[in-house]
Amino acid sequence: MVSAMTLGIVVDDTVHFLSKYRRARRELGCAPPDAVRVAFRTVGRALLTTSLVLVAGFVVVSLSSFEINAGMGRLTALVIALALFADFFLLPPLLMKIDTDSDKGPGAGSNVAGRATRRKRDWTPPSSP
Repeated sequence: MVSAMTLGIVVDDTVHFLSKYRRARRELGCAPPDAVRVAFRTVGRALLTTSLVLVAGFVVVSLSSFEINAGMGRLTALVIALALFADFFLLPPLLMKIDTDSDKGPGAGSNVAGRATRRKRDWTPPSSP
């Protein structure tokens, strides 16, 4: 039960960061390091605040005399804190590494969606006889 609950919370924060990163890359034309800065500037404080509030709330649950609830509170608080650490310190360098590799030329990296979009844009319909 704890894993399903924490997975939903953790994925939400990561998706929020990734969406701002992708928007900075696509709409603002930022380089990967600048896109990470934009993402931190726009959602960094929100991620920190919500994660710290959730950790504090689950720490309170961990003070319960009912051991099942206390264990769930400790484990959930720990997972959310580790996920915040990963979102702030592991995700940005990973994005910069992967996104830099995909910018080196056609076929590099795993930018399949970008290549498909370019193909669709460059596609011309066959002429009718």
